[in-house]
Amino acid sequence: MLHGLDSVTLDDSPCRRNAPPWMRVLTLGDVPCADGLTTLVDLAHLLDDVTWEHALEAALRKGLTSIGAAQALLPELSRARVPGTTRIRRILALRPAGAPATESLLETFMVQLLRGIPGLPPPVRQFTVYDAHGEFVARVDLCWPELGLFIELDG
Repeated sequence: MLHGLDSVTLDDSPCRRNAPPWMRVLTLGDVPCADGLTTLVDLAHLLDDVTWEHALEAALRKGLTSIGAAQALLPELSRARVPGTTRIRRILALRPAGAPATESLLETFMVQLLRGIPGLPPPVRQFTVYDAHGEFVARVDLCWPELGLFIELDG
């Protein structure tokens, strides 16, 4: 796995000779490393949509980047014609506004699977359930409050 991002393994690691202006570098110990968002951008032209979304959700979950940072970088990536920019834009557009990261690879798989059900709106992620008296009952992974439906995944 690369940086611990779900579903990401590469046999031949591409090597970059010159860093593009949008590349963000951080130092771990004395080692300069691409930050989470730069890593995702680099992976966008190497992975398919499903796998790149796994990596995105893992990076969000680990606090390596944010949706806002990815969206803010899109114009610069488009201007520079960075390969994979279309994939990044497409996957970001699938995420409901303000949705938190999935909390596991299994949740990401489920969100992707549910997306294929015609007429089913996107679920609310990490939904807190209260009883009629306002007492906490549960926190569920995915929920459609208007349908009275929830999914709790254990994996």
